[in-house]
Amino acid sequence: NPGTLSGEVAWTLRINAGAATSLFQPRSIIVTPGGLMLVSRQNGGIVGYKSATTIADDTPADRVVEGDNTLLEAPIPFAYDAPHDRLFAGNASAEYAILVFEGVSAAAFDGEVTPTRRFGPSDRVPYDTSGTIEMTIDAMCLDAEGNLYVSDTSGTNTNQSRVLVFDSPDTADGSTEPART
Repeated sequence: NPGTLSGEVAWTLRINAGAATSLFQPRSIIVTPGGLMLVSRQNGGIVGYKSATTIADDTPADRVVEGDNTLLEAPIPFAYDAPHDRLFAGNASAEYAILVFEGVSAAAFDGEVTPTRRFGPSDRVPYDTSGTIEMTIDAMCLDAEGNLYVSDTSGTNTNQSRVLVFDSPDTADGSTEPART
């Protein structure tokens, strides 16, 4: 009940990083309405635990989504569309910046799952033909209307940092211009 917490508060449950849990460099967390907890791993992949309320210490992952077909190189942020059970994964400085996975609550979301779609703006790799500027996504969120907000720090070039707003992320595929920058 985080709304009532104040001051120094002890954790209720925790999960340790390491081989026993398949959790390494955790970055972003979502919990589905059914209680499945998905955690992005900066070093590649997504781990899932079937019950966010009962994990403890060395609870092994129930799912590990990783491998070449996933295109998950450095998934740092998540945005979760709960009504459609759709996960947007931001891939920092990777060829494909925004990966879309459908049906993430289903047991089939495990192993070497291929994203349903992938998209990004035309002025970033791989849609930029010069191939010089990769997207570095540090944060993503969906608003109440379903617009996807994406922070693009573009690596070390701070002059090209920006926030992108995609107004149709549910159908975005390939080179996709944001509605607003």
